[in-house]
Amino acid sequence: MYIYADESGNTGKDVFSAPEFYWQGAIFALDDIEPLVGPILTEFKRREGVSRIHANEMRLDTVREIGEAILDALDASTTWHFHITVIHKPYLVTTKFVDTIFDSGENLGARWVWYNVAFFRHALCCLIDDMLTPRNRRAFWQAYLTDDYEGVKAAVRNARTYLDRYTKDRRLINVVLDAFSFALRYPEEITLMASRRRDSYKGHTPNMVGFSSLAQSAHNFAETHGSVPQAFYHDQQTEFGKSMTEYVDLFARLRLKQPEITRPWQPTDGEIKEYDLGKFSMPSSKDFLPLQAVDVLLWVVQRESEPSLREIRERIFDKSDPFHISRTMSEMIRLAGLKLLAESPLSDDDLLRAEGLRDQMETAFRQKLKEFSRKTAE
Repeated sequence: MYIYADESGNTGKDVFSAPEFYWQGAIFALDDIEPLVGPILTEFKRREGVSRIHANEMRLDTVREIGEAILDALDASTTWHFHITVIHKPYLVTTKFVDTIFDSGENLGARWVWYNVAFFRHALCCLIDDMLTPRNRRAFWQAYLTDDYEGVKAAVRNARTYLDRYTKDRRLINVVLDAFSFALRYPEEITLMASRRRDSYKGHTPNMVGFSSLAQSAHNFAETHGSVPQAFYHDQQTEFGKSMTEYVDLFARLRLKQPEITRPWQPTDGEIKEYDLGKFSMPSSKDFLPLQAVDVLLWVVQRESEPSLREIRERIFDKSDPFHISRTMSEMIRLAGLKLLAESPLSDDDLLRAEGLRDQMETAFRQKLKEFSRKTAE
């Protein structure tokens, strides 16, 4: 298979700048698509009198015509998929807050199930998103990027004052307070790494979060079609080129198995594949026509309010399974879990076993905290 990727919504570490959303698109295909889309784009360049196809600089009807020609060529000649990642940039701060404070591998006051099971983690994300005021969200992000423990603690204390306002669920309140209390008392147990190197912050930006989702989606396509990646092209990068290359070198064989939205009770799993993501390179889209094809399709899917693009957008989405990081997606995962629970046939014995397991986990949790407190006091 071959991978061709581009992005839209420049961001870096300034996640509060416009536009609000970061987009990434990629064509996965079992065949090299340059012979398929190259002649099409070359002819449109000649016809329009331009040196490259850039959707944002062309008439709407022309973009639609180019997009339809690209889709026709791909559909007729290869098996392909259009990967889409959409990240609401301010909400990424919420997820980083949850990753920092509720990671049970570091924060012994955080419960394993509430961080590692999608339903519970996204329920936490929704609550924390409510608890973070705009000012505190910015303060936490600044502290997070600079490894400022005191700043992170201040953000936690500020968020804590809003807890009772946004939930009356006593269990959820206890889960949050236990994690907060440990983080405030033992901040040295929490790992902050965004400023460890001059470019360490890049791994926490929408660009690199999106890049990691792209890699996982590529593995899914490869496994579905029994194919091995041959080449991985990403549009030329200045700020993130080194980070993307390092990611491919270090994690190209790692495939994370995220639970389906309809199965939010399953924890995330992972495996090491025998193959990597192919030869990675970052040519300029000015010279590499397949990346111009990605630019056109990605531009089209972002124009939701444009009626004239409805049919072509539907064709693209028929080949897509978009990955979202947003409050809306967290709410959907949370509601899917509630629906699944409501529809599950649970007997009295099932409920008793569940209560017993909960009590065992809670006892182990309290015992672990007690042992840690005893050791630190010695």
